[in-house]
Amino acid sequence: MNQKVMLINVEVVATSYIQKFKQFHLNIANEAYNIPDDFFESSISAAYDQKEKTNYRYPRFDLFNQDLKAIYDEINQEIHPNNKTLSYLVSLAQKYNYKVAFIFDQSKKQGHHLAEILTNWVSDCIVLFGDQSLLGKPEPNLYERAIKHFNASANHSIVIDSTRNGILAAFLANARSIYVDLGLGITERIFKYSTSQANDIYDIERLIQSIHNER
Repeated sequence: MNQKVMLINVEVVATSYIQKFKQFHLNIANEAYNIPDDFFESSISAAYDQKEKTNYRYPRFDLFNQDLKAIYDEINQEIHPNNKTLSYLVSLAQKYNYKVAFIFDQSKKQGHHLAEILTNWVSDCIVLFGDQSLLGKPEPNLYERAIKHFNASANHSIVIDSTRNGILAAFLANARSIYVDLGLGITERIFKYSTSQANDIYDIERLIQSIHNER
């Protein structure tokens, strides 16, 4: 029997990361924070609708002042076994015999302490951070590494994500995906690349049951 893997994009699925990140950029735009020189760095990533590479600018976490760091520290505090969303997803994975891969968009330096918390909770899981891939999502390397770690096949793996780049990364990794609508809306491109779309976290079990009924 093929091993199955559930890959969870932790920040955007299990925390209020998206809302906080929006507010963070709004504060930058309104000059509420003093942004240091070289705060943003360039990164090359695959473009969303084609295979050519596109240049993006990402914040450098190591240059955050204390006010900026506090935003992400609060996000990190939300990631633990008592988090209701994360606990629910892990319970689903265990109920349907999926191994668990926790995928972070942030760097290992920023969130390394979270790996120990998660591996102590789910002993046979894997934790991967965004900078452990040469290119950021939608480049599918992190998902491919997690699937390979468990000697699983992409067809027996399912990605839980709430971002368009995460869903495209799953598509490029040939994995199934469930897009969870956290209020950003299911666009035509999301619908095209995601296997299924959930109205909320608690709609995911119905979709997993549907996948199992296919087999």
